[in-house]
Order: sequence, then structure tokens, then C-alpha cells
Amino acid sequence: MYRDSLYYPGMDLLGSFKDGEKIQLRKAAFLMTALSDNTASLWLQHLCGGGEAINRWLSDHGFQATRMNSRTEGRRKFWEVYGWG
Repeated sequence: MYRDSLYYPGMDLLGSFKDGEKIQLRKAAFLMTALSDNTASLWLQHLCGGGEAINRWLSDHGFQATRMNSRTEGRRKFWEVYGWG
């Protein structure tokens, strides 16, 4: 269920949904990847446990340089250089 508390201001499609509206996870993933929908990205990041959990998973699975920077403790300077991830 979508909650507007993760709304990211801009032109995102998911941001136009109503608070409490149901959306399939795969549709949110589509919006994130195909349309670069930041609201969908933040929602999925939240559902995965946040940036720190995502970065642990990436490290545990052999991703040496790929990290989540957005809203992740200790990653602000990387976010300023590389963006979200």
C-alpha cells in the first residue's frame, strides 16, 4: 500500500497516487527503473530495510563498488558526487 510520506517532489508518476492506494510491487519496480521515478525508488528502498540494509546485502553478495547513497547514514559525501547510488 502506497503512503505519501515518501513522496519526492517532482514529476514522479507514483507521487500522483493517493495515500493508501494499493500498487503491485512489480509496478513500483517498473516505475523506478523505466521512468526513474524517485518516489518509487524511495518506497522500495524503505521496503528493503533502508540504505544500510541494501548496502550490507550488496557487500555480502560481492558488489564491491555499488552502494546506496540516498538517505543512508554516512553516505552523504558520496551522494553529493554520484547521486542516489
